[in-house]
Amino acid sequence: MFNEVSSNLNFPEAEKQIREFWEASDIYQKSLEQRRDAKPFVFFEGPPTANGLPHPGHCLTRAMKDLFPRYKTMTGHYCLRKGGWDTHGLPVEVEVCKELGIHSKEEIEAYGVEPFNRKCLESVFRYTQEWETMTKRLGFWVNLEEAYVTYHKSYVESVWWSLKQLFDAGLLYQGHKIVWWWAQGGTALSAGEVGQGYREVDDPSVFVRFPVVMDDRANALFAKFGVAKATGSAGVSPASATAHTGSAGVSPAQNRGTIDIGPDLSIRKRWKLPHWEAGGCTYFLTFRTTTGELTPDERNIVLAACKHWDEDRLMLHAAVVMPDHVHLICTPTEKDKGTWWSIADLMHSIKSYSATEINKRRGMEGAVWQAEYFDRIIRSETDYREKWNYIVNNPQKRGLGEGYSWVWVEEQEMIPLGSGGRDARTPHVSLLVWTTTPWTLPSNMYAAVNKDFDYAVVHDSETDERLIFAEALVPAIAKKCKKTEAWKIEAKVKGSDLVGLRYVPPFPECFHDA
Repeated sequence: MFNEVSSNLNFPEAEKQIREFWEASDIYQKSLEQRRDAKPFVFFEGPPTANGLPHPGHCLTRAMKDLFPRYKTMTGHYCLRKGGWDTHGLPVEVEVCKELGIHSKEEIEAYGVEPFNRKCLESVFRYTQEWETMTKRLGFWVNLEEAYVTYHKSYVESVWWSLKQLFDAGLLYQGHKIVWWWAQGGTALSAGEVGQGYREVDDPSVFVRFPVVMDDRANALFAKFGVAKATGSAGVSPASATAHTGSAGVSPAQNRGTIDIGPDLSIRKRWKLPHWEAGGCTYFLTFRTTTGELTPDERNIVLAACKHWDEDRLMLHAAVVMPDHVHLICTPTEKDKGTWWSIADLMHSIKSYSATEINKRRGMEGAVWQAEYFDRIIRSETDYREKWNYIVNNPQKRGLGEGYSWVWVEEQEMIPLGSGGRDARTPHVSLLVWTTTPWTLPSNMYAAVNKDFDYAVVHDSETDERLIFAEALVPAIAKKCKKTEAWKIEAKVKGSDLVGLRYVPPFPECFHDA
């Protein structure tokens, strides 16, 4: 019944005979015709890039791709298998750059973006014949004659359509992720792209301040070693801060007594702390309309919205409503004990409040404001003055006249510039942390110390700041920072003494005060 099988089977020859039989008898097409009315199983191949020759790794992935549609075919499904070619991504650009002998984005622009794109299009199909031969030899049944191509308009639009469906269903969200970054090309890299070209390079290390949270544990430690007790540090609101008592508002973390500026007013000072989630900071904010300009009546609504949240979710210091954008200087207020209103909260409050009223006047629905906004921390008195003057003078610079009606600033005597407080760049006590991998700082969770090493508490006489770092490194770092005369060792502690201290991480959204 069966032909005798030779004990000296030539596998390559047998493979060739089976492949020729499949092709001559059109077996793949017949497997589809037999199941044309059956339940479909949709298979679109995750497409390879054909500007490089296939290698054994591709053989493995194509064999795995073939496994599932074959299984579904055997279970009676109608399995139409569509191949594809990936024409996007860095592999194509890198290959063309090598061919042209160029190595930077600037050189690509000098060569010409359009000619470069044409070269990329020519490159992506360079090895399709080799890929098709390999695919057939593997026995991977897939339709390559009608393959989809990722640069075709129909494919690009289908991707945007899919994203729109996900967006409408509320399934898209914005998050944060640490990725490899290609500075030359200005884009993120995949793991496979990074693996293409590792080489040994010298990377400079960086030193970063981690402001110490001055709780009872920290104050007790520094008192033990004779270091003056801290009066508040970045990221904390001291328990001794007095409550809101004046009509203008009080900034708890900066309250060092009041300044007599009127019968019923206490100080209304700006925060000088760099982490808003853990203690507040003053911000310069900008947000813009989606299209067109605001009418005078609509500008009144926006300015009223900004002032509506004053002393509730923020302290408003200055604001200007321009025809198509808004600038604010404000300080978030405390939301709950130990937490402050975030910038996202404030933007949502102002934008949604004003958009609702504007749409009522317009008799329509839709977005009034762009989703994106610009925020920047005010880090010094000079910085504050510059931004305050920018807001006040912006209408005149834009040719809107000196009497522009939509500018609001708080009374200047309520902001005693230069009185008390530290600049945001000089927290009271900080760990000076050294790292050779600065890209890991956004996800930082701990600072490492050696329990047996000696660490120095170094006082900076110029800024009244204290830094904690390895005693052996004090001379070298002081010289590098040109602080040889200003830095003095105030105390020495063991690494074991530092274990358990809390600090504010370099990115405030990572901070949670449990």
